Amino acid sequence: RKGDLHGFCTLFRHPLALVAFSAALLYKCFCAKQFRMVKDVRVTYRKRHSYNTRSNKIRVVKTPGGRHVAHYVAKKAKPVVCGVTGKPLAGVARVRPAVNSRLNPHRRTVSRAYGGVLSAQAVKERIMRAFMIEEQRSVKATLRAKAAAAKAKSKSRR
Repeated sequence: RKGDLHGFCTLFRHPLALVAFSAALLYKCFCAKQFRMVKDVRVTYRKRHSYNTRSNKIRVVKTPGGRHVAHYVAKKAKPVVCGVTGKPLAGVARVRPAVNSRLNPHRRTVSRAYGGVLSAQAVKERIMRAFMIEEQRSVKATLRAKAAAAKAKSKSRR
């Protein structure tokens, strides 16, 4: 209001004093947020050794009581990959080896030949290759038999 502003201006007889005060007030309101002190959130390790290694990772968690404590983070598991193609296997659980040993077989493997070891594509290629090799053998055998029959026929004509 007008009266409040008049009383405020009487504190500062010089107009520049008012400008300097308002600039300081603005700084305090808007810029001082950057320089605010933060609460100390340092925590101590609860087990293992006190080094920040790959196997000793923690996450700082605030408890309902307001304390900051360290929660240990488990390593992220890599997927089980196919031995031939190197692609992740579908239907196989993505867990660490110790957890994998405790899983039931239904989650550990896939119910087909080479399930949980090779991908479906790799198994299909193996079956195709085996079939083609067998076909090639049978074709060679028939050609050999025909050649032997032709040779026997030519000998009987002489």
